[in-house]
Amino acid sequence: PGVRLPVSRQSMGEALDALIARDVRLLFLFTAGMPGNYNHRSQFRRTFPRAAKHPALTHAFLPEADHLFATHASRSRVIQIVRDWVLRVAVRLLPLTLLADAVVQG
Repeated sequence: PGVRLPVSRQSMGEALDALIARDVRLLFLFTAGMPGNYNHRSQFRRTFPRAAKHPALTHAFLPEADHLFATHASRSRVIQIVRDWVLRVAVRLLPLTLLADAVVQG
């Protein structure tokens, strides 16, 4: 319990392709806090090029952050990224009638 076995690149690529095919919106945040796992900005794009260029998937690399987001600056940055992504995805998915109502009421 609580320990996961590594997933192969092929399995991860297949899982990403399946999610994207269902139009699931995905946000991946990577930090430099685990040097052996993720250590440069283009690593995700090079590993999963098809998924990385798909508009349903957003990924960001935060080299200044560790995996706990221990500093105030890194926590603020991750909150900003997630908030902006949620707003972008939510606006895209809302029915136009709800958007029109929000504009009229706003």
